[in-house]
Amino acid sequence: MREILHALPMLLLVLGACSTPEPESCASGDRAGSEGRYRDAIDLETRCLASADLAAATKMRAFEVRAWAFYKSGDFRNAADDQMAFVRLDPAPSHRTLINLSLYMRKAGRLDESLEAARSAEKQDKQPNIMTQYHLGWTFAEMGRHEEAVTAFTRGITVQPDYAWIYWRRGLSYEHLGRRDEAREDFRKADALVKRKPADEDSILMVPHLKAKVSEYGIS
Repeated sequence: MREILHALPMLLLVLGACSTPEPESCASGDRAGSEGRYRDAIDLETRCLASADLAAATKMRAFEVRAWAFYKSGDFRNAADDQMAFVRLDPAPSHRTLINLSLYMRKAGRLDESLEAARSAEKQDKQPNIMTQYHLGWTFAEMGRHEEAVTAFTRGITVQPDYAWIYWRRGLSYEHLGRRDEAREDFRKADALVKRKPADEDSILMVPHLKAKVSEYGIS
């Protein structure tokens, strides 16, 4: 599982009939986003969205792709705005859509909205979902609500106990609560899991921070 948990959503949206053909910039923007050409995707989807008489599904897709491209470009404010525009157009936002909204809002510093999105995703869960609990816990931690963060991370661990970074984040919350023995154990578990399964491109930047904790706590 990736640190951010979602790559560019590749939804197969059914495009309804529209009065004019879909602009080429829309499909080209989709391709650019899926190929990792994020600046091109932003430019193309912006041209797409400026077109008149877009089908609702086309407009939704353009907002979603541009939100992802903004996120990957480090423009979290615009990523959050575009994902919210997508959600407002979607009569029934999917779990993935809400989790991405929670992520972008958190990165943009809009923590209350991040929490609201994660809780909306949780309402769709028939049983605990690691993705939901990870993002709930992460947002609680950013809000300084570490007891609630620990509770969410612990629920996620019961679902998928082999995901290294949920232990890492729970360990940080334990640290904030002064529970250093439990923090040490979580950092040890995270380190062991990372050694078994190297971090992917989205979590590789976290490895030095984990290694620093391993050193600080004398974990061998």
